[in-house]
Amino acid sequence: MLTMIGIHPRFAALSEPVRTEGGLLSGIPGLDPAITAFKGVPFAAPPVGELRWQTPRPPLPWKGARSADRFGKISVQTQHGAAVPMGEDCLLLNLYSAGERRPVFMWIYGGRFIGGAGSEPHYDGEGLAREGLVVVMRNGGSRI
Repeated sequence: MLTMIGIHPRFAALSEPVRTEGGLLSGIPGLDPAITAFKGVPFAAPPVGELRWQTPRPPLPWKGARSADRFGKISVQTQHGAAVPMGEDCLLLNLYSAGERRPVFMWIYGGRFIGGAGSEPHYDGEGLAREGLVVVMRNGGSRI
């Protein structure tokens, strides 16, 4: 019988805003205060109006530090179990980090426009961030 013993390194959460393509971004402490969560981070301009069904454009820049403290809308789906708002402005990511440069784990859940969202509690990225990964997940929807 093989027993695995997990070692949970302790890092300091990110306390200062980080620079992104769109501007400064402030995260929030996770349930584990050593993890910083960035929720609802735009990775592209909202695909509305002229941009609907086009190749995604860079995110619209913002001034000052944008607070990434809550999940954004998920894409329009026929079913979803979470009480999360849906809408077209849904090209968003959720990120979890322990504050150091680490390997990046990109996770896109399945859903096929039927259901699911990276903002659902059982898809929380903190556990993998505690193991030394930077976790990046789509907030909601299958359109990348």
